[in-house]
Amino acid sequence: EVEFWFDVVCPYAYLASTQIDVLAIRTGVSVKPRPILLGGIYQLLAGEGQEKKKEGEKSFVDTLNHAKRNYTAKDLQRWIAYRNVELNFHPQHPLRTVKALRLILALKNDRDKLNLTLNLFRAYWVQNLDITNDSVLLSILQNTKLTDQSLNSTQTLQRSNSESIKSKLFQQTEYGVKEKRIFGVPSFFYRNEFFYGQDRLPALEERITSKPSPDRPLSTLLLPHPPIPCSTTLEFFSSLSSPSAYLSSTLISNLVPAKSITWTPILLGALFRNIGTPNEPQAASRNRHRWSGRVYQGA
Repeated sequence: EVEFWFDVVCPYAYLASTQIDVLAIRTGVSVKPRPILLGGIYQLLAGEGQEKKKEGEKSFVDTLNHAKRNYTAKDLQRWIAYRNVELNFHPQHPLRTVKALRLILALKNDRDKLNLTLNLFRAYWVQNLDITNDSVLLSILQNTKLTDQSLNSTQTLQRSNSESIKSKLFQQTEYGVKEKRIFGVPSFFYRNEFFYGQDRLPALEERITSKPSPDRPLSTLLLPHPPIPCSTTLEFFSSLSSPSAYLSSTLISNLVPAKSITWTPILLGALFRNIGTPNEPQAASRNRHRWSGRVYQGA
């Protein structure tokens, strides 16, 4: 079983939603949808040094420095192209998703929860529907394929607004942060092993099957092969104190010939000071710091 932790408001969680069912079919695992409030995660982690939204900021991206915000936008477009999926930013993004997440929790069967989750993601990120509206949510539920044929959509929507479901969503968010050590979405767990980000889905699949994943965009770089002929120079900015830079340095010569690489050392601490981030961004919260350590060990 794979736990899929998400908030419909996150575009990267949407990208994960387009792949999770296919991954489950390929690997033979079941998916347990775990809706969680992304805003709640940030509030719970705010005391640990994680960036907190200031007045006028609409989403977490607004808290990023200018350079990282621009990069994040370009990176998202690359992943949309790689995944070959449709993604349209909602004109009112970010919408409050609390009602949509409660509606998922109001269902009992995990397969039904997943089907509704996928439809809610599509409603937000493809159709740009107003998922804060009860009538819209009712229509999405009615058009979702459910295994529970006896389910009454109207009653289910009413139950999603009950105090018990409201409490369950807040409790699940708190449990995700404090017990599962989640710091963002999408997050995945397989046999208590934590995977963060839709770009870690190949690693999750390989953990399940112990075989190379077909969904691995950089897999060819991990294998020795003749470098790609290159008439231009690739500039590689790096710091000896960065484990990520070290890992990149072990692979970059598989991408282009060594003579085509310009190695440019930089002072990582000075970079962080200039863009206004902590000296160790991965340590902005204890949860993220723990995850980073596991990632480097797995690499």
